[in-house]
Amino acid sequence: MHVLPFVLILLTFLFSSKRAAAEEPNLNCYTQNESDPLEKCPREGYGCFSVRCAYDNGTVTLRKGCARAKAASFCQHFEAICVENGGESDCYFCFGDLCNETDYPGQNCSNLIAAGPLCFFIILMLLFFSIILAIISSS
Repeated sequence: MHVLPFVLILLTFLFSSKRAAAEEPNLNCYTQNESDPLEKCPREGYGCFSVRCAYDNGTVTLRKGCARAKAASFCQHFEAICVENGGESDCYFCFGDLCNETDYPGQNCSNLIAAGPLCFFIILMLLFFSIILAIISSS
């Protein structure tokens, strides 16, 4: 019983550090031109994603890159580029060798990003309760 809180703390630390140590995306398949041919991500375990930026002046661009599945921070980064230019974006993810937003429609940016803070909050709460349990069980 005395070991359980410390196991919980260790597991919480492992999961949070693994999330923080996520690799940067390989952007070799990055292109801003919608008419470019679809490209293969050069790194194993990565899929291409694209972000459609619709600007206030009516122009639409498609930004592409490679990232791991559910790479919310990269999606957020590309969305920020759109927002800086006064536009809105949707993120489309696919995890095969080739990226094709028509064949693999993904999730909207805001839905994907919202999961990040919630996960972090849950990890903090687990850590907090683990420390409380450790203090109670040791006294």
